[in-house]
Amino acid sequence: DHYLLKSPLNGEVGCEDTSLQLTTNTLNVFETNFQPIWNGDLDPTWDSSFSLPIQDTSLTKTNICPKVPPKAGFAIKDTAICIQDCIQPEDTSQFAQTWNWRVMEEDSMVANQQEPEFCFQDTGLTTVLQVVSNSFGKDTAKQVIKVNPIPNGSVKPDTAICEGDPIQLQATGGSEYEWKPALPDEEDPKVSPRQTTTYTASITDKFGCTAQASATVRVIQQPTKLAPLDTTICAFQTITFNAQNPGFNYLWSTGDEQQSITVSQAGQYEVEISNKCFNQSKTFTLRTLDCTTEYYIPNAFSPNGDGINDQFGLKGEFIEEVTLQIFNRWGQRFY
Repeated sequence: DHYLLKSPLNGEVGCEDTSLQLTTNTLNVFETNFQPIWNGDLDPTWDSSFSLPIQDTSLTKTNICPKVPPKAGFAIKDTAICIQDCIQPEDTSQFAQTWNWRVMEEDSMVANQQEPEFCFQDTGLTTVLQVVSNSFGKDTAKQVIKVNPIPNGSVKPDTAICEGDPIQLQATGGSEYEWKPALPDEEDPKVSPRQTTTYTASITDKFGCTAQASATVRVIQQPTKLAPLDTTICAFQTITFNAQNPGFNYLWSTGDEQQSITVSQAGQYEVEISNKCFNQSKTFTLRTLDCTTEYYIPNAFSPNGDGINDQFGLKGEFIEEVTLQIFNRWGQRFY
């Protein structure tokens, strides 16, 4: 009915209602390792022996009781989980020195770990088996786990709507729904996005398993309204009219179907801008002028600062650009 403890660090503890004999050498038996075991005041002398009743029965959980076989046991927080979830059993065995685990249906084994983690890749019922042992025997415990599949959820429709129109989303496959962007937590919320948006639903079934599904609502935009454009050019010039709104369909009164046209004749030019949802028309008015004129080019100038003919230049109307070259009397260009 006595158990010899040779060192404060050997980890051997007796069972409840037994006695523990300590033999001290040069180690201090009052180290904190022993404080939870003893109940009462001790005043030992060195190189002496004495016996104490063991009061803390919780220490028998992970220590060996002399000549007692182990007792297997473990707890699992949730025995109904989802595929790809992981569990970590809580070991409740007694007097065990070694722990071996096995997930029967997945043929997965873990050796000599007290509380390993298991992750499940297959659905259905599976058995978790614990085998514990010590010098006096072994014992087993098992629990059945149900691995549920993730829900087969979906979100509809993937579609296009006209800007400003509403549409009702439909999510299926679960009992609870959470949307991003945030929407009412229901399976068929109504939305009216101003721009193309992807809606994602987290779909949770009755087992607490969750899947995600998405649908994109593409918004067909209205064309940008064009400002009035009436313009005047010289008869020998050209101008480009641009209907803007890239990506739309275009039809000009000239028969052209591109976004812009270049014209020179006076008159009205109409363009029709359209897409699946919207139609807009615009008229451009072009006027032309006879820009012909006479030009005066002086044959001399006097840059003496008196304010008279100090500068040389071409004079006339509608001048946009002048190119000047200077030659000497022998026809040689020097500027």
